[in-house]
Amino acid sequence: MQRQNFPPHDHTHPLFKCVVLIASLLAILVIIAGIVVCIGYKTMKPKVPEIIVARAELDVVDFNHSNLLLTIKVSLVMTAENANLKSRVSFYDTSFSLNFNGHRIAKWAIEPFGINANSSVIVNYISQPTTIHLNAVECEDLDRSMELNMISVDLKGNSKTRWRLGQFGPIKFGVHLNCQLLLPVDSTTIFPNCSSRVALRFVILSR
Repeated sequence: MQRQNFPPHDHTHPLFKCVVLIASLLAILVIIAGIVVCIGYKTMKPKVPEIIVARAELDVVDFNHSNLLLTIKVSLVMTAENANLKSRVSFYDTSFSLNFNGHRIAKWAIEPFGINANSSVIVNYISQPTTIHLNAVECEDLDRSMELNMISVDLKGNSKTRWRLGQFGPIKFGVHLNCQLLLPVDSTTIFPNCSSRVALRFVILSR
C-alpha cells in the first residue's frame, strides 16, 4: 500500500505573522518617505539662512594702568539673510555675546523676526561702554595688542530658523556664529569674512 505524503504543518502563530507583516510594511513606508524627501530636497535645493557680520569697529578703548581697568565699546552691523527663492524664513531664540580674553563685554537677545524670500534684514548693535578688571598677564597681552594697533574680540551667537520646504512641511535649522574680530584701536571699520554655520541637521516638522 502506497504511503501518502502530507505537507509539513505550519506551527507559526497567526499573530506573529501579522506583526511581521506590519513591520515589513512600515519599513517599506519609511524607505519610500526617505526617498521622496531626498528627491524633494535635491530638487528644491533649499539654502540654510545665514547670519553674517558685515561691519565692526572699536568705538572706545581706554586702559588705566594704575588700577588695571579696561573700558571697551564695540559697534556691529550684522545681516540675517534668506537666500531661498520661494520661502519666508523665521528666526527665533536669537542671542549673541561679545568677549574680550574671556571677559564678557556684552550679551543681548533679539526678538523673533521673519525675512521674506530672497531678502535680508540688517541687525545693528552698539554695546554700552564696559569696564573690566585685568590681571597682570592680561595687561601685558593688552599692551602688546595696543602696540600692534589691534584688539581681538570674540563674537558668538546662536539662532534657530524655520521655514516651509514646498509640500514637505516646515523644517528647521539651528545656526551658530563664532567669530574672532581683530579690531583696530584707531576705530577703523573692518569688514569681517565671518558667517554662521549649521549647528543642527534639518528636521521636518509636523504640519
